[in-house]
Amino acid sequence: MVCDTGAGWFHVRPDNTLVRDNSDFYIPDFIKNIEYSVGYVFRIDKPAKCILPEFAGRYITSCSPGLLIYGNVKENHLLYGNENLNYSLDNTTRIPKDFTNLTNSNPPLLSIVSGGVTILESKSVKNLKELSYELLVKLSSCFSFKIGDMIFAETGRSNAKLTAGELLFLADHSPLIHFFVK
Repeated sequence: MVCDTGAGWFHVRPDNTLVRDNSDFYIPDFIKNIEYSVGYVFRIDKPAKCILPEFAGRYITSCSPGLLIYGNVKENHLLYGNENLNYSLDNTTRIPKDFTNLTNSNPPLLSIVSGGVTILESKSVKNLKELSYELLVKLSSCFSFKIGDMIFAETGRSNAKLTAGELLFLADHSPLIHFFVK
């Protein structure tokens, strides 16, 4: 489940998320422009349906930075689809294995760094908790969640294009993803 926090709308992504560290991502050679979107992933700890705001904290206790990877139909000259529509490539959600516990009094900051430039920097722990609770309350009125389901809060699209050989790192310098052309 993905929420564009700026626009306030949600969309469901196929169940093709790979949760692993230092994973290689192979870019098909016909894709000329890859865009990415960064955000926070909140993992559901208990089955949830129609959650009231005062109980939302019981269902989400951890989060992680995440990455969504897109191609663009128009820029890649593909023959199908709406030319203004961004489409997802298979296995395009990247999430580290280790999630940060939101119940700790002082959890580490979350950020993603590319080429020495920070492209995602965490909000305060309080704001992350509030965001996760708000999303869970809204979404659980329409969907049932099971243990291990994840909500991706999209914080914005990057204007940067991904290129072969590029590495994205977390703030602690552990690699999040390495891009190759295949």
